[in-house]
Amino acid sequence: MGEQERQRRIEPADGGPDMVQLVTPEGERVSHPEYDAIADEVTTQELQGFYRDMVIVRRCDNEATALQRQGELGLWVPSLGQEAAQVGSGRAMRTQDFAFPTYREHGVAWCRGVDPLNLLAMFRGVHNGGWNSFEKNFHLYTIIIGAQTLHATGYAMGIQRDHAVGSGDPDRDAAVIAYFGDGASAQGDVGEAFVFAGVNNAPVVFFCQNNQWAISEPNERQMRIPIYLRAKGYGFPGTRVDGNDVLATYAVTKRVLDDARDGQGRR
Repeated sequence: MGEQERQRRIEPADGGPDMVQLVTPEGERVSHPEYDAIADEVTTQELQGFYRDMVIVRRCDNEATALQRQGELGLWVPSLGQEAAQVGSGRAMRTQDFAFPTYREHGVAWCRGVDPLNLLAMFRGVHNGGWNSFEKNFHLYTIIIGAQTLHATGYAMGIQRDHAVGSGDPDRDAAVIAYFGDGASAQGDVGEAFVFAGVNNAPVVFFCQNNQWAISEPNERQMRIPIYLRAKGYGFPGTRVDGNDVLATYAVTKRVLDDARDGQGRR
């Protein structure tokens, strides 16, 4: 079997039958029995807000990329093509939820109220990180691949022990979301985070954005099955979502965050 055929078997071009999609690439709304109820609650104004968010994030990302190439920033990791996944998941969070990003969650940062200028300052080298993590409930960017999943799991176990989960109080119950990429899924830190989250039923959602290449290594050299199926080995479910569908990303993330806050644990 050639490399291209192996790749098609791991990640079908259409996402496969299990992929959650509510809006096609042509902009047509499609039905899904599990997520229609959540999607139908989204107002026209909110949908327009999602679009506005994505446009702003794309514009800021393009400008920052240009600044980095001009030598004005020490580093900038583009979020090009991941705006829908980040805005959809970011808008699904409640104020008390806490996000642990990698180094490219610029869309999530925007949704959590981080000033884009503070992102630029961080990549320009400010010593204080750029923003107050506890003010925004958005951790500083993590450069070490996969390390943030451990931080997220530990924080989730902490709020679990503080009884900030499963109380039934919508203003108190919180969940944690950890972002990482397909390449990070092969890191030992991520595997350890999955183990601790699974065993302790921690209220954490692991959000993998799969661009199918990591930094330089294609999927077929990293795994034999789709990433979302690997969750079963750790004792929690995984869901494949069309990352270019902001509505589907919002609906699925909202569902699993609600489950985590209710005490149903890792997703």
